[in-house]
Amino acid sequence: METHGAAGSPQTGEQDTLPKYWAFISYSHRDRRWAEWLHRRLETYRLPGKIVDRAVPARVFPVFLDRDELASAADLSGKVVAALRDSRTLIVVCSPNASRSRWVNEEIRHFQDLGRADRIFSFIVEGEPNTGECFPPRLTHQRAEPIAADARDVGDGRKIAFLKLVAGILDIDLDKLRRRDQERQLRARTIWTSVLLFLSALFAGLAFYANHERVLAVERQKIAMSRQLAAEALNQMGTHPDRSLLLAIEAGRVAPTADAHSALLRLMLSSPARVKYIQGHPMR
Repeated sequence: METHGAAGSPQTGEQDTLPKYWAFISYSHRDRRWAEWLHRRLETYRLPGKIVDRAVPARVFPVFLDRDELASAADLSGKVVAALRDSRTLIVVCSPNASRSRWVNEEIRHFQDLGRADRIFSFIVEGEPNTGECFPPRLTHQRAEPIAADARDVGDGRKIAFLKLVAGILDIDLDKLRRRDQERQLRARTIWTSVLLFLSALFAGLAFYANHERVLAVERQKIAMSRQLAAEALNQMGTHPDRSLLLAIEAGRVAPTADAHSALLRLMLSSPARVKYIQGHPMR
């Protein structure tokens, strides 16, 4: 990808090569959580496929985030200076903490000295930009108020501020990025809705099938019990006729199987006197 403006041709006369990092995040260590969130979000965010081309990457990766404490140092460390030199853009996490930070100010100054002042982006997380309380002095050194992405709820909000930052880093149209991002989210929601509907239908079908199988299992159990009672009724027909009659009647109550009807019929034929008794115990 071609470098933009002065970012690829520092005033130091260094060779016009592609910097290693897409961005360097400068922040006060009191704002570490914001910086770490921004770093993670930038490196994992995938741009909509319709925007990606030979000049626009799929991800803003890598992004430099210095995690070393500088309180005891007399000047910027060699690692920080090298990372600033190897970065296309500088992101300043702006807050009252950052405005009072010597090191944030020094990192801005160093990046400006590289001839990349037009590649500095502000990301406001706290403070009132109209009063300048969230901007380090070097940010307003060349202009009264830098153009910033305002992540506060009263500003752009975190999502839009992030997209503003990505659009600035990659030098692409913000409205186009927002539109493509919304289209992608809509497609993702549509896909997830379809998946959820499919899973709901699948689970409903499985529940219906399970319930149907349970009903069949109960019916099979009743049929087996009815047949067992009918068989026992026939076994006791000669020795315990009254008990066998009750067993045959119970077999018919449990399930009106052919075995139950056959057993009861045989008992009736063997003793017609029991018919009147049986009438008080009708089979279902």
